[in-house]
Amino acid sequence: MSTVQIISEVNIDLDKVLDGMAQLDLSELERFAFHVNSLIARRKAPSLPKRETELLQQINRGVPVAVRQRYAVLHEKLLGETLTTEEHQEFSTLVDQIEQSDVERLKQLRQKLNGYWSNQVDIQIRAAEGWIAHADGHSEEAEGALRAAADLEDSTEKSPVTPGAILPAREMLGDFLLETNQPLKALDAYERSLKDSPNRLNGVSGAARAAQLTGDREKARAYYDQVVRLLSP
Repeated sequence: MSTVQIISEVNIDLDKVLDGMAQLDLSELERFAFHVNSLIARRKAPSLPKRETELLQQINRGVPVAVRQRYAVLHEKLLGETLTTEEHQEFSTLVDQIEQSDVERLKQLRQKLNGYWSNQVDIQIRAAEGWIAHADGHSEEAEGALRAAADLEDSTEKSPVTPGAILPAREMLGDFLLETNQPLKALDAYERSLKDSPNRLNGVSGAARAAQLTGDREKARAYYDQVVRLLSP
């Protein structure tokens, strides 16, 4: 196991501690982060109301360290293409467990927020639930969740001091519809997304592919030309 040496027990050099953290492998770094978050929660707890203390603890509670460590081992084997059939099934189960845990933490976080930011978290929750449902083979449920996320995002007025969405919900809906062989619906989703978030490479390339699959060669050519322009230096 990797170790971090702290030179002084009294005067701790933060830069040296951070340098030590950088030497840890992923599973150890995640375990360290978990304990730091728990420490922060405990120190804040005495000055917070009971309900906020409970929420903070729930938000900072991830999956058990053993699960993260096992995930890291299997992920390395996946990258090395050495996963057995049984390990692949175990890896998929762990991914579902971690993703569901993240969704639950988002739900707890939403309770601490109001208005605009509560909606933003809700959008991410619905989108995550959609992709989890898709991974589990529940296409109808997945489409419903992703469409709900997109509709909520469309109805939420953007804050003037925040950047645009990293990945717009309606663009995600387009990705899902394209992946499930619904190019006409996908094209509509991409085009609606591009009106609010123009010149996004993923959105434009998705629209090009969807248009091609629907047989609209003229529209497909126009979108592919736009892809080339976006990729040009």
